[in-house]
Amino acid sequence: MASAFRVDEGGDWSAASDGVSRFGAYLRQPGRFEYVQDPASFATWAMTVALPPVMSPGYVLPHPRVQDVSALRGDMGELVFAVSLVSALPAALEPQGRRSLGWERKRFAGQVSWLEPERCDRVVLLPSLVVRVPVPVEALPEPRYLDGGVPEVEAAKRAVRVVVAELERVVAPVLAALEPERGVA
Repeated sequence: MASAFRVDEGGDWSAASDGVSRFGAYLRQPGRFEYVQDPASFATWAMTVALPPVMSPGYVLPHPRVQDVSALRGDMGELVFAVSLVSALPAALEPQGRRSLGWERKRFAGQVSWLEPERCDRVVLLPSLVVRVPVPVEALPEPRYLDGGVPEVEAAKRAVRVVVAELERVVAPVLAALEPERGVA
């Protein structure tokens, strides 16, 4: 089973303008990272920076079916990531689907992408599935900052790895179910 989310340490190092970490360079950009003191907010900001479109390619590489990742906070401080996936058309809508356009699967430079059709002359049905994944706040590292309020890169990377591990544990089997005939591409 292929991954739903993958941390790209090799790409982070090899594409680093400072020779250390491309992700770290993004964290140091003025206004890119908000100073926060709780682990859930710190992890949310770290993931926001690590994913496309902020970093492209990202420090975290999502599966091509992943259309969006957003963080939600509960009333009691819970942290939940909502992952929106390109999905198949429900069976009840298949007759309508034959007369309409849907997600287009394209391959660019060996990478698969799921895109909305560009045509505007037909009905378009774009089914998606949202998976909400709770992340245990107690597993997240404490926020750490360098002088000037810049997040410490290793603390941000630890936060990202905790979130990615939870997302992978829950989302990868969902992706495998969406593509049973090929496995996850």
